[in-house]
Parts: sequence; structure tokens; C-alpha cells
Amino acid sequence: MGSHPEQQAKEQLPARLDGRGRWWFVALIVCGAIFLLASFDAGSFTWGLAAGQTVPRTPPPTWTRTRTAAPPTTETPVAPPTATATLAPGAPTPVPQPDPALWLSIEPAFGGPEDVIRFTVRLRNHGSAVATSLAVTLPWPDPLFVLALSASAGEVSAGSGEIVWRLGQLAPGAEAVWTLEAQIAADAMPDQVLRYRARLSFDGGLRESEERTLLLPWTRLPATGGTQ
Repeated sequence: MGSHPEQQAKEQLPARLDGRGRWWFVALIVCGAIFLLASFDAGSFTWGLAAGQTVPRTPPPTWTRTRTAAPPTTETPVAPPTATATLAPGAPTPVPQPDPALWLSIEPAFGGPEDVIRFTVRLRNHGSAVATSLAVTLPWPDPLFVLALSASAGEVSAGSGEIVWRLGQLAPGAEAVWTLEAQIAADAMPDQVLRYRARLSFDGGLRESEERTLLLPWTRLPATGGTQ
């Protein structure tokens, strides 16, 4: 008698499990493991994702560099060193000395007959001691006539061919002035260059001023503009 189909299926089931059925079971386990690994996200498992759904990822933190302005630097001005004169060991102590100097000026520097010319002599002691026995001489301003003499100190006298100014002494840093007013003679020859230089003598030496000149040009007639 032939067997029933359901009974044959039950009799064949253990044979399938003993053969190819084992490989299907192993494949099922492998697929499950792969599914679990694919579902791993940032240390956690995500289940039941719908088709096309994505898991949002937290962006990594961003760092922003902030620059801090350095405080302004203020330079403190340093005063330059002060030079101090120091004597070398054993050097002699300097002795105070007088140092007189004189200047001569003539105004105006040119003129015609009967014009008044002013001579000024200025004397100053630049030294550290009193200047003594001071005397200033100026050549007689020929062809000029002396009109007035004045001095801030000392005495002025007219000698033979020169004018002498005697001061006596002058303290350190002190100054004295002597002025002379003279008139050009009416018959003075034109086209002359007169040269003057003041001379100083004192207890310690001789000094001279710079040379000054007085020009006597040709005069011009007011009406014609010619010369005489």
C-alpha cells in the first residue's frame, strides 16, 4: 500500500534538517549579524528605520580663534646724560682768567658831506675773573669831526690821532658801551673807503675788533641827477 503524502513529508523533515537545512540556519544567523552591525551608530543601535530615513549626526565642535590686541607699549623718555667735567687725579686747579672781547659797528656804512655817522664800541668780559687796566683806542675818524662822546662806564678822551676809552676794570659777564657821533666834513673828497678797527689793551693781553669800513661815494645832484 502506498503511504499518505502528509506522512511522507513528516518522514522527510529530519533528513532536510540534517543536510541543507543547517546551511540555511547558518546563513540566517550571518545575515542577522550583518544587519546588527549596519544598524550601529555612534555607540548605539537604531531599530525600525523607515525606508529612506537617515539618522542625524551631531556635527563636531568648531573652534574659533580669537585674537586679543596687545596693550600699547608706552616708552618712558630717558633724559640724556649730563656731562660733568672731572679733573684728572693730580691735575692743577684752573685759575680764573679774564676774557674781554670787543665789537665795533658803524651806521650808516656810507655817507656824503655833512652826514652824521655813529660809531659804537661794545665791550664784554667772557672770563671768570675781573678784567683790569682796560683801555680802548679808536683812530681819529678823519675826515670827520667829533660831535659827541658817551660811555656807560669809564672816561673818554681825544688824543693825538686817536680817541681813548679807559674803563679801569670789568667784572665777569659785565658789558660796557661807548658811542661816538661824528660828521663828515663838507669838503671831504668823494670816492673814499675809510677803514676803522678798535683796539683793546688790558692786564693780560691785547685784543682787536673786526675791521669796519665807511664809504664816501660820489653825491648826486637832485635836479639833474649828475655827479660832482
